[in-house]
Amino acid sequence: ACTLAEGADVQKLCTETTSPGGATTCTSLYAGGLQLTGTIPTQLVRLTGLTELWLNANWLTGTIPSELLQLTGLQQLYLFNNPYLTGCIPRGLIEFD
Repeated sequence: ACTLAEGADVQKLCTETTSPGGATTCTSLYAGGLQLTGTIPTQLVRLTGLTELWLNANWLTGTIPSELLQLTGLQQLYLFNNPYLTGCIPRGLIEFD
């Protein structure tokens, strides 16, 4: 499980957009530099409208979960400066043109 360091500021982590029908969707999640520890939570796939995910500059451990492939609208994923992430990037998460 991923946890926050004591005193970390968690205000305004999500940039939201509102559809014409009034539904609100989190499109960008900014959690860089919050001293997060633990593994990348697979529950992030519940944020189906996510286009940007910033988890850089934390203390995350383990591998990048392949479940992130379910975020089909994800365009930018920032994981740099997480020295304890291990393993390979899941096939299909990176697309080259």
